[in-house]
Order: sequence, then C-alpha cells, then structure tokens
Amino acid sequence: MKKEILNNKTYEELRKIASKKKIEGRSKMKKSELIKAILKESKKKKSQKGSGLYNTIKNKTGKIIGSLLPRLPYRNLPEGEPGYYNEFTGEFINFNNLPKNNSSKTIQPNNIKEENNVRKIKIINELPSNVTRFITNFLPVENLHTLKNTSTKFNIGLVLDRQKIFSNNDLNFLNSSLNNLNKKKKNIINKLSIDGNNIDINKLQRLYQYFDVNEIVWNSTDEILKDSLPINLKSLELLNYQNPLLPGVLPINLKIIEIKYINDLYNFSRNNLDSYDLLQPNILPNSLETLIIVNYNKIIGKNVLPQSLKTLELTNYNLEQETNLESGVLPENLKSLTIHDYKRLGKIKIKNDSLPKSLVSFDYSGTSDFDLAVLPRFLKELTLDLHGRIESFRDLTHLTLLETLIIYDDINSDINFEELPNSIISLKLNGYNNIIKPNTLPPLLKILKMNRFNQPIGLDELPHSIRNLELNYYNNIIKPNTLPPLLKILKMNSFNQPIGKNVLPKTLKILDIRNFTGLIDINNMPADLEVLMMSPRNKDNLINNLPKKLKELGIKNNYRINNFGDFIEEIKNKYPELKIFLVTISSEKKYI
Repeated sequence: MKKEILNNKTYEELRKIASKKKIEGRSKMKKSELIKAILKESKKKKSQKGSGLYNTIKNKTGKIIGSLLPRLPYRNLPEGEPGYYNEFTGEFINFNNLPKNNSSKTIQPNNIKEENNVRKIKIINELPSNVTRFITNFLPVENLHTLKNTSTKFNIGLVLDRQKIFSNNDLNFLNSSLNNLNKKKKNIINKLSIDGNNIDINKLQRLYQYFDVNEIVWNSTDEILKDSLPINLKSLELLNYQNPLLPGVLPINLKIIEIKYINDLYNFSRNNLDSYDLLQPNILPNSLETLIIVNYNKIIGKNVLPQSLKTLELTNYNLEQETNLESGVLPENLKSLTIHDYKRLGKIKIKNDSLPKSLVSFDYSGTSDFDLAVLPRFLKELTLDLHGRIESFRDLTHLTLLETLIIYDDINSDINFEELPNSIISLKLNGYNNIIKPNTLPPLLKILKMNRFNQPIGLDELPHSIRNLELNYYNNIIKPNTLPPLLKILKMNSFNQPIGKNVLPKTLKILDIRNFTGLIDINNMPADLEVLMMSPRNKDNLINNLPKKLKELGIKNNYRINNFGDFIEEIKNKYPELKIFLVTISSEKKYI
C-alpha cells in the first residue's frame, strides 16, 4: 500500500485499515502515526511471502501456467523444502516433518483459493513417501500432465472434489495425464460435470479406469449410452436432458438421480422447459434410493419407480390435466415423499389408497381441497401448504405417531389445538395470530415456531416442555414467569419491549432479540446465557451488562452507529474471550 494513497484517506478510514491489520495501540495513534504503522505492517507482510517454495516452483517447472494463489504467503523455506503456509487458517505444513511411520497420512489444504494449480502440482510432486492421499478442490486438466509418475516414486491417491469437461480437448488433456497417476491407488473425483457435446465415450471410459467418480452432472445434449457412465457411479444429475434412456443404461449401483428441466436456474417456476418422458418401465435401477424431479410434466405410471426407492421429491410437478395418483404407483417401502404442485393448481389428486403405508415423511404443497384423512397413520413428519385456510385439526387425530408438524397456511382463530396429536414435539405455524388457550398445545412439545404470532402470552399458555421458542413478529410486553421455565433458545426478531425481572428463564442459553434497542439490566439476564444477538444502539449499556458466561455476541448494525470499529474494539478489550459476529439475514455467522 503506497503512502500517497494513505495520505488521502480520512482518519476513520485509516483506523479501519489498522484494525484489519491488527495494529496494536492504534486507538491512541495520530494520523501520521497510523500511516507509518500501516506501511510498516504492509512491508512486514510482503517480506513474509518470501521466495523459497515459490521460486523453487518457478525454477523447476519453468513457465508458470496461470497465477495460482498469488496472495498465499509462503514462509522463507530452504531451497527445495516442500511445504506451504495457509494465510486463512494460519496453518503451516512442512511435508518433510510429517511422521515417517504414518502410512495413511492425508494432506488436505483447506480454504486455499483455487487459483494456483501449478503450485498444487508442485506440492503433490514433492510429497514424501508416507503421504498416501492428496485432497484438493479443483485442478484444470491441462495441468495434470505435470504430475510425476506417482506409481513408481509415490504411493499417492489423488482426490479432486470437482472437475469439469467442456470438450474432447479436456478429455485429451486428461488422457495424456492418466499415466502419471497410480492406477492401483484409489483416485477419486467427487463431482464430475460433463457440459460439452459430442464427447468421446472411449476417452470417458479410460478416465473411469483411473478415477472412481461419485457424482456426475450431465449437462450435455449427448444421449447417455451404456458406456457413458461409470459402473460404480452413486449419484447422477440430468439437467434439461431431452434424450431417451434405454433399459440397462444407468449403472446398477446408482443411489441418487436428480432430473431438472430449467431455463432460469434462479427461478424454477419461470420459463420451464417441456420435460422429456424419461420415466418408463425398466429404466431406473433397482438400487435407486432417492429420486428428485424438478419441473416434470409427465404422468408417472405403474412399474416405473423401483421398490428400492426410499425418497421421492416432485418439485413444481406441472401436469397438463387433472390426474389421480393411482394406487401402486408409489413403491411399497417409500419413506419420504414431497409433492409441490405447480402453482398449486391441484392437478394431481391424492386418493385414499394413493400413499403407501410405509410413509413416515410427507411434504405437500397444493390445493385446499386436499383430504387430510387420507394421510398414512404412521407419519412422523408432515408439512402442509394448501393455499387456503386450516379450519380444524380434526382430520389429523389419527396420526398418533406424528412428531413434526409444519403448516404454512392461515389458521382459523377458533381452532382447537387439543385436536392435535399428543405425540407432536415440533410445531411450526406460519399463519396463526390469536390467543392460545392454556393447556391446549401438545404436552410433549419441545420446539414451537410461530411466524406471525403477536398476542400477549398468559400463564400456562405455553407448555413447560418447550426448549426452543421462535416468535419472529412478536412485540408485546412479556410478563414474569410466562415463558416456559426450561427454555434454552428464544428468538424474537421484532421484539423491542422492556425486559423485566423473571421474564427470561434462568435456563436460557441462546437469546436472539436482534432488533432490541432498549436498555438491558445484567440482573435480568440469565447468568448462564452463552449467545446473545441484539442491536448496539445503546452501546454503553450493552458493554456494561453482558453476562459473564457469554461466549458469543451477535451485533446487528442496522443503525450505522458512529465509530462502529471502536465499539467492537472496546468490547474485545473488555471481554477478550468473547466471539463477535455480525447478524445477517442468513443463518451464517460472520465473525469479526
């Protein structure tokens, strides 16, 4: 970073740069001192990149193909000493120092940017004999030919997480590289994408001789022939496939098939392609356990689905006319069924004998005239989106083993919760917003999620058995001792009311009140709270009232408070063991 650039930055911008570089004492520095410290730190980092392994690679391989991991700082290693330093994990591996007696050592450079493939090849070529497996995400096929002959010098199996073939040129590169691999060792490609057309089947077959391929994505106009796929393939995805499948073509050990007809990859319901009538008798192998179909518009007949099938998902099932799901179409041993009727038009009709008795999980999105009484009595998980209003739970009383119930529809305000099966332990009601009568919810309930609920909570309205409570739109004052006494997780994204004494249970471990802007009192917070998410609007109050056992603090900076970096730094100084993350829409935590 040049001095001229730093001179043009504001003091606050320099403070942020210094914070990222973790420069000590930055909060007390003047602008000129910050610039000197930043320049010094940048020079230090630059020198750490060194020249050892990088120059070794460059000298021995000659011209470097591409620019692999240009920002990966290598330690200053003795010339020729194999090793690398991962700037993202802080991990340094010196291959020469690996234990000599470990015959099954695996090297997996996690979190390294997948750019410098030449250096990866260099690392593979310099692995000592005790390393038997090298795992990496991606290696372009044009680089594989630089691998040494591992069958004579090394005992290495190469694992590629993903690999793409766009043309026969890619296959030519691969085939010229295969002699450098140890055929006796287990080389693996976890996911192979075939995106090109007119692919040479013979060259594909040679690739399969050297690599076990776990999953193939077939995004080619080529017809799949008997030798197009490896015999031990476990998973196959057909994307917009418009060719027939003949009996005996699919591998006999295939476990998972996904069939997708999509024009818009980001909106499955837009510009759907007309699906090819793939599902004919004797096409799917008897080993198949999972079948996922997106935007299919053909009727599935009898003797099409193998009896081995355990999971069937029909997303945006887009039939042209109303069709009954006939008895015997679904396998007798089917465990999980998902039917999402296209635009909820109700074209597929489920009758009394349509669903197998073996079903334990059913996810249905369709029309409001669906008869709940036809549901198999052994169901344990049920998800309903009927595009209407649930008037009664009476038709669910026969589901005496039901454990999880999710309903996305509006629910009658006078509905009787006592009609729900007592076996339910997890309940999600997206459209209920009315008073809950005391002692009416299932007595064994552990998880309760109500998205729109915003009514005052009274005594004994919520079962004492609840451990996880999510009320996304709740913003009422909570009276003392009304929340379940053994509650461990409480999420109220819209809550912004005062928190009094004895409101929060002592057992609480996770509290998500991300939009709360009021004052908190440490005496009213559970002493054993481990994770807290809230707004930092009253930052001074927050800093001085955090529970002592708190492990993580989630901050939603939607108010764009001034000196946010200083605020975070102050928390870190006072609570050095505390992890801090930004609260986002996604569930992923972004630690800072």
